[in-house]
Amino acid sequence: MLARTPSPSALPVRAVERTAEGNVVPFPQVPTEILRDIVDVAAASSPKTAAALTLTASHVREWVLPMMYHTVVLSTSPSITKFLAAVSSTHVPPTSRLRPRAPLPDLVRNLAILALGPVDSIVSIIERCRYVQNRACGFSLAGYKQRTAPLESDEGADAVARTRLAAREQHFLGLSCRDGFHPALIAPSTTHLQLQLVPQTAHLLSGIPEHVPSLTHLAVSLSASTPASSLPQLLPELVQLLRNSSTLQVLMVQVAGFGHVKLTDALDEWRSSTAQDDRVVVCAAPISLVRQWTDTNGFAVGGLWRKAERVVRERQENRRREAEEREKRIRPMVRFQAIPRPEMGRRKTSSSRVRRLRSRSRSRTSERFIV
Repeated sequence: MLARTPSPSALPVRAVERTAEGNVVPFPQVPTEILRDIVDVAAASSPKTAAALTLTASHVREWVLPMMYHTVVLSTSPSITKFLAAVSSTHVPPTSRLRPRAPLPDLVRNLAILALGPVDSIVSIIERCRYVQNRACGFSLAGYKQRTAPLESDEGADAVARTRLAAREQHFLGLSCRDGFHPALIAPSTTHLQLQLVPQTAHLLSGIPEHVPSLTHLAVSLSASTPASSLPQLLPELVQLLRNSSTLQVLMVQVAGFGHVKLTDALDEWRSSTAQDDRVVVCAAPISLVRQWTDTNGFAVGGLWRKAERVVRERQENRRREAEEREKRIRPMVRFQAIPRPEMGRRKTSSSRVRRLRSRSRSRTSERFIV
């Protein structure tokens, strides 16, 4: 006779294990490191999966939220409105376990605002996200400046906007530079800067050395449709920038889009003949600079300039080797020849002189006895 299967009420119930904070441990036999790796892989698979994982457990929510808000791309006006509502919502009570330990805006490290508006929402998002390290802007900087401090003077408005646009790496793409802006909008602490310019807005480069003294990496992005005949408006500004900026390490000139060969060749000729500066790197770029930003923000700060830095290092190394070879050819060959030292001590006496001295001494001795 088969044994009777116990009913569910008769099955042994395992005691629930909790962490020091009181959170339930769903898999007590599995190490926490392995659980976190599984959650990270699942959250990185899709945004919907990450959002669903935040509702499973409070400690899983703490793991997933920094991944969800680490990189934020807002490309449409509805996405800006929804994101602002998400980071400013206060419906979760302070005692709830669903309330994150850190405010959601403080988790954002890479932020791309590519929609044109609403400007008020853009201003609120930039004010709330205080710890952004890499920012990409596609909205009008002139309109942003007017909305941040409309009643103040230009100098005061620049100061207010500069404190809100503070980030170590900043990318001004699309319409952000077409309307023109004063370089004072860029925070002095910015070290990596990308500007999408046309030759008519090349004058914006003149104030960068003064207002961005910490700048070490600059990228100037041009469209492939830019005619080569308009380069005389841009190239003098680049030469002046190289002369006035002592901290600049890499100046990357990008040509974005198809059919870039003609413009790239003209820039290469200028670099090798007129500029003659190892810091200048001319290269092609994908047609979408936004996609380029998305692909490079996974690295540390300055991912856009990784290949350009390698080119500059190779040039500087070649320059150093050429200088050493030139110095070896010019340096005169000096050969040291040993000079014999003169003999020290008394001079040797010849044998004839010895005989004369002996004869004299004998004669004197005989004379002494005769007397």
